[in-house]
Parts: sequence; structure tokens; C-alpha cells
Amino acid sequence: MALDYDTYTATTYQALNSSSKALYYKDDGTLSTDSKDKQLTIVVDKLVVAKDAAVDIAKQYADQMFNKLLDLCRSQVTAHINAAKSAYAVYLSDDDSLNLAKDIGDYVDKLTSYTTISAVADFKSENFSNKNNKINTSTYSTLEALTAADTDYYLETVGTNEYLVHIRDHSVAADTIINGSTDDDSKSYEKLATDKFNEVCNIVLYDKDANPDTDGAYQCLEKVRLLAYSKDDAIVKLNKIRETFKGVWDSSKGEWKTITAVVWMDTADYVTDPDAEPDYQWVTTGTLTGPYLTYERTSSRAARYLQELDAVYERVVLKIKAVTILNSDNDFDKATGKVDVILQKLFSGQDNKKASESDDDYSFKVAYDRYYALNPDGSSAYDWSKYNA
Repeated sequence: MALDYDTYTATTYQALNSSSKALYYKDDGTLSTDSKDKQLTIVVDKLVVAKDAAVDIAKQYADQMFNKLLDLCRSQVTAHINAAKSAYAVYLSDDDSLNLAKDIGDYVDKLTSYTTISAVADFKSENFSNKNNKINTSTYSTLEALTAADTDYYLETVGTNEYLVHIRDHSVAADTIINGSTDDDSKSYEKLATDKFNEVCNIVLYDKDANPDTDGAYQCLEKVRLLAYSKDDAIVKLNKIRETFKGVWDSSKGEWKTITAVVWMDTADYVTDPDAEPDYQWVTTGTLTGPYLTYERTSSRAARYLQELDAVYERVVLKIKAVTILNSDNDFDKATGKVDVILQKLFSGQDNKKASESDDDYSFKVAYDRYYALNPDGSSAYDWSKYNA
């Protein structure tokens, strides 16, 4: 688009210092904020006004070009997302006890949100004009310093000790509009638009990228499905752990049945290096001929304890279901790690935290200490005062 140069005229404004106070100058050229001195007038010549206008037009049309290109790719990106969603719809007819349909739907919404970018906002807001720049009088205390050869201004003498200060040119930063740059710190349209296209397209379309942040729609939804299956396995393990705590009573013989004991333990406990990094794994510890934690089956407090085991089970199931890829930094390993930690804490004793921060309600061991166990001296094994602090 060609500029109509004749429509532009020079403009003037009073200079301001860094504190937005009006600037003046004395006869010796020293800058001041005293209104008794002469007003420091900045002139924006017609050519600079036109150049600034050209930059603004370039920004406007560059942004429109970006939106047009994004419109062209948005339909393809959205179609790709919908195709992935359709492919995974087969899993949505399953029993949704693990919130799989919701998790897939949420992830599709997340992927779709990448197509809503409508502008290169940083580029649009970037100011490439030197007009109205505030003057740092600590650096430029005189007209001579302000209008030196390496500054944005030059001096015009209009009378005895009478001066006007002209803006030398538009900001050289505006050259990035034309020349472009892909440097990491560049504010050029080319760099900003490239970053936005990568954000919009790569994470959705590139399924074979080595970067886990750009897995693509199909691989992302596959991670959601696999996490659901991993949570399903965890709930199966949770049920086995509950059985370990409850034990299995053989009413026909009037004795406990022999069961396989299952726990989450640090495998470093099974090696000779006591300083090994913890590596919590699902392990078996042989057989048990009674519950993991001994209790008298027919006692009243045992009934309350067994009731609480079921309550802990239900709370833990909900906690496992709540783990998603999205609330785990989009990281499958972090998500499964969260589930592992939930199971590990089933065996943890009181954490001595107040209720709003505590995991005691998610521990079978704590349920035992709260409702059945006593210390050797007959005192309570659980300190409610810390939980209710």
C-alpha cells in the first residue's frame, strides 16, 4: 500500500522527563523543569511522521496476513483434532468409571484452544516510533548532550538562545519489520509469527517429533487412554492392598486364610546400598496368615476400623481418578508417578500435618491407628490434636 505523502504534516509536542514532568531549557542549554525557562519543543518532521505511519500500516497488514494464514491452517488443524477424537471415540463407549470420556474431551478442548490465537499480540503492541519518548535528564542534562550525533534528536537554532529539537528518524527497531530476524530475542514479525505457528500447529500435527511437548493429537489422546488404563491397574492394586489389611476370614474353619501380602516399598531396602535413591515399586512380601496389621475380628473397634478401610478406599479411588495428563504438566510419567505416590501413602503413618494439608485420610495405616491401635502404654496411637490444629 503506497502512502499519500502529501496528507502528512509535521507535528510538535513538549518534551517530558522520566517522571513525566514538562521539560524546559535555560539560555545556556541546561534542561530544567522550571516553567519560567523556555519550553523544550520536540518537532516530528513530516518525513518522520510518514515513516511512523508506514510502520503502523506495516504492523496492521502483517497482522492481517498472519490471521489469514492462520485461518488457512486452522481448518486443517481442527480437522486433524476431530479425526483423532473420532478415532478414540471407540473408547468412550466403555464404562466410564475412570472418567476417560471426560479426560479425552478435556484434552481435545486443550488442543483446540491452540487454534484460537488471532494476532501476534507482542508485535502489534511494539512501539517503533521515537515520538513521545521520555528524556532521562540524568543522562541528557543539556541540549548539546540530547542532540549529539549518536542520539535520536538533532538541534535547530531559530534565534538567539532559541532552539527546537527534531526527532532524527523513526526507531531503527522498525527495520525488523522489513528485514526480519529469527534470533531468540527478536521482536520481528517473522520471529513472533513463527513462534505462534509452532505453538498452534506443531503440538497438534507432528506425531513423530522427538519432543514430548509436540506429540500431536493422536499421541496426546493415546497418553490419556494409557493413563486411564494405568489408573485402572492402580485401583486393582488398591483393592488387593485393602484385602491385605483386612485379611480373609475362613468361617468354615474359624481361622484366617493364607493370602499373599502386597505392599509398596522402596526397593533400596532389598539391596546392600542403604544410600540408594528410593525406587518405590509394587512388591510382594510372601504370605500372611492374618491381616497385615493384627486386629481382633469380633471387637467393636475392629468393626469401626474395617468401616474406615472402606471409606479410605473410596477416597483413594476418587483421588486416583482425578489424576490427569493436563494436571500433571502434560507429562504421562508425572501422572503415573502421582498415582504411585497415592498407593505408597496407603502404608504411611500420621504425617503430623493439619487436616487441610494432610494425607492421613488416604492411609490404611492411619485408619488402623485412628480406630484400633493403642500405644504400649495404652494411649492413642493417633494424635488428633495435630490433625485438627
